[in-house]
Amino acid sequence: MGTRRGPPGGRPSSIETVPLRDSADEAPALARRDAVIVRPEEAIPVRAWITQRQSGEAQVDGEAIAWAGRQVNVRYVDRHGREGWAWLWADAVERR
Repeated sequence: MGTRRGPPGGRPSSIETVPLRDSADEAPALARRDAVIVRPEEAIPVRAWITQRQSGEAQVDGEAIAWAGRQVNVRYVDRHGREGWAWLWADAVERR
């Protein structure tokens, strides 16, 4: 069972989080190392493609909570109703 905590700068929620064993694969941290991280005052509704370690590929609804260079930090709800966060390539994210 996942915990109920958000990432730094994310909004806390009361729903279960995606367990580490099924978390989404992320874009490489080194690719955003020197990029400026932008955090909007309000999250932007998005739809994103993710690949979860156990559940596989899925398109999910979520919110862009930050971006840096060509990557977007997305808070999403997976098909099991669990909340997750992942840095994704911008090409995998579109505004809703």
